[in-house]
Amino acid sequence: MVGIAAPVAGFNAMAGVEGGLHWIGPLWGHAAISVGPAGDDQGTGYNSQIRAGAEARACGFDGTVCGLFGIDLGGQHGAWSGDAMPESFTGLVAIPRVFVDLGGSTWRFRLGLEADELVVGTGMHSHVGIGRGIGVVGNELVTAVARQW
Repeated sequence: MVGIAAPVAGFNAMAGVEGGLHWIGPLWGHAAISVGPAGDDQGTGYNSQIRAGAEARACGFDGTVCGLFGIDLGGQHGAWSGDAMPESFTGLVAIPRVFVDLGGSTWRFRLGLEADELVVGTGMHSHVGIGRGIGVVGNELVTAVARQW
């Protein structure tokens, strides 16, 4: 996934592993873990997430094209250092997700958007109100190739 997330004011690129479990009808369980580098014109750092939640899928064309909405709850941590004072962030985030899911019964391709909404967090960060328990602390464009059993 590629995006912008606290505490770095620039881009991050996280690689991850995710899994899903079909519950009933259009409902699926979802879990993911990701980590990767981040940086801007003043320094470098990293961001990481671990989360779990649920998603609902609506499919057409014999299941080859699906739209999905999901929401995860989990932890996000990041650190940045550069010319100025180092910054860090650790928080509980709610992550709403919207995706297009394409493919057959075994292999799928996903393209979507995620927003990391701060529920509660701590850290030293000049760009968001950490500790106030509000605010979007990240936005990501996500692509994935998935194997479905």
